[in-house]
Amino acid sequence: MSEERKHFTQEQTRGVEAPTNEQRADQNGEHGIQRADPLEHLLETVAGKEKALEQLLNLVQTLDEKGFLRTIGYFASDFEDLVDAGIGKLITPQAFKLLSVGTTLKEAAGAIDAAPLPDIAKALNQFVQGATQAQPTIRVQGLMDVLKVIKDPDIQFALSAIFSGLKSMGKAIRTTDAG
Repeated sequence: MSEERKHFTQEQTRGVEAPTNEQRADQNGEHGIQRADPLEHLLETVAGKEKALEQLLNLVQTLDEKGFLRTIGYFASDFEDLVDAGIGKLITPQAFKLLSVGTTLKEAAGAIDAAPLPDIAKALNQFVQGATQAQPTIRVQGLMDVLKVIKDPDIQFALSAIFSGLKSMGKAIRTTDAG
């Protein structure tokens, strides 16, 4: 063993207790043959896998930079507590009720046509923005103001869409009740 290697090994083992007989037995192979020291064993294990190790270290570095490594560590260290909390939430009466209507919810979700949902979400977002303005752009103080506002083409279109939706919903409810 070179002097540099001895010095490195001494530095690494300073303050480390000597292995017990059981640990020494674990270091022996099946037939009592002594394995190479841990550093040599590590070098033999990683030999030829440098590219994979570099990719792994880059991945770990990226995870650390983005904060995911800390999150993973949190989940790993508190795994039992998280599982206990999750189980605690799953055994509540509300969770059992949700499970009992799960089939119905699945059927209902399957019946929804998702294609218009992005447009509906954009329109609802515009509605919320308009409805929550500190100074509304339209002032309605009586029936005459309502009649004036109804002449606006955007309001006419929105009302037509609402009434068309209500008509379609009413037809669907009547068809379901009749069936």
